[in-house]
Amino acid sequence: MAEAGLAVKPGWVVQGNFELELAEKVAFELIKSGVTAIFAANDVMATAALRALKTLKIRVPQDIALVGMDDLEFAAWSNPSLTTVRYDIRALAEQATKYVIRRAQSPLIPTTMLGDVPSPELIIRE
Repeated sequence: MAEAGLAVKPGWVVQGNFELELAEKVAFELIKSGVTAIFAANDVMATAALRALKTLKIRVPQDIALVGMDDLEFAAWSNPSLTTVRYDIRALAEQATKYVIRRAQSPLIPTTMLGDVPSPELIIRE
């Protein structure tokens, strides 16, 4: 948001703790604050936000944007289907494992060196 020249209000960054009920409650609070988009840390919390939006009869994407993270299988089956961020968890785990092995073999390897981390992919749905 900063790169787009938009202000980030402190109340807009909230914790859902990856829990359905808490994420739904937080979504209600965000909606009341007048946000125009919600980016959830995972698809489960995005689904909880979707439920809050439906309760308030707020349409996605016509009235508010909603994006999850993980691209879990059910994201494509939700109504509306969920736009989400997909990342290759297997490639991430492979890179992390290689890093841990290299670090164990040579503690002098910089902690910031991970190699090529795969880029996430935005999966645009409804």
